[in-house]
Amino acid sequence: MKTLVLILTLLFSLCGSASIYYYDLGLTANQIIHYGERSVVINSGYRSQPSLSLIHWPSDSVSQYLLPVRTNPYSGIVIDQQLYMSHNFTDELVNVDLSRLNPFVKKIEPQTLFSTPSSLAVGAETVIHHQNQLWMAYSNVDVGDDYIYGSGFLAVFDYQQNQFSAPKTITFEEKNSKNIISISENEIAISTGTYEKEDGKVLVLDTKKLPSQSAVFLNSKSESVT
Repeated sequence: MKTLVLILTLLFSLCGSASIYYYDLGLTANQIIHYGERSVVINSGYRSQPSLSLIHWPSDSVSQYLLPVRTNPYSGIVIDQQLYMSHNFTDELVNVDLSRLNPFVKKIEPQTLFSTPSSLAVGAETVIHHQNQLWMAYSNVDVGDDYIYGSGFLAVFDYQQNQFSAPKTITFEEKNSKNIISISENEIAISTGTYEKEDGKVLVLDTKKLPSQSAVFLNSKSESVT
């Protein structure tokens, strides 16, 4: 055992410093998104100071930009240097134009594109790009004294037409729909399940078969969800 430890220590000392690089970021890094020759890291800050860390790979430099406190930036996607990001504490979809960030201005105010009414859903989390639209998933969990789970909930935005005020909404019986990914041209996968009573499930939503109305309710027997 001692021989193995000595060998591993020697290997790390010989190659570790040459192959691993470290970059200082903000508090509680939630997500790293790569675009072009840069990456942006969303730092939630949790109950402290949220921020964005912009890594310039050619120069190996990092720029830090402070975000509004008590917002908990959670997830985002970059399209044409536009960062679309969820604010988990305030249930907002916001936008930051990364091409206009000034390295001498360290505090930024994202543009609020949509502020979700609490009567509709809470807990804005994952943001993805699918079928030329932005999709935002909500955990829809009241994290008070007792966790109270609402229905699974998604909001769909036509960002190309700059239509953010009235997104299409999709509701379903399964709860805590916090993570979504695009798995094919016409399908997204949604993870669900509570922390205590309901086992985890992955729902596959055929987005091509969705009804056209602005508010859609689906259940497990729907042809659009498997």
